[in-house]
Amino acid sequence: MIEGWVLGFSLVLARTATFVGMLPIFGGRYVPRLAKIGLAVALALVWAGSPPTAVSDPLARVAPAAQWLPFGLAVGREMVLGAMLGQALALFIL
Repeated sequence: MIEGWVLGFSLVLARTATFVGMLPIFGGRYVPRLAKIGLAVALALVWAGSPPTAVSDPLARVAPAAQWLPFGLAVGREMVLGAMLGQALALFIL
């Protein structure tokens, strides 16, 4: 149960951290890294929600060695989506 929430939270965190890093307001060098990390984790906690009550992890049926490739691809996809969202918001801000 907790593994599914950790996997889901890490995907949300990957998207959120990339989003915060791409924003022109928070993405500059003059903003401390700790502030960026704190904002990304706080937003990810809000957006991820509470841990699930039921076990519905589709990766639980796959062999443990084969879980890293789909998870790595999912993290890459979330990072690309976060970068696209950050750039889209930057177009509206600037």
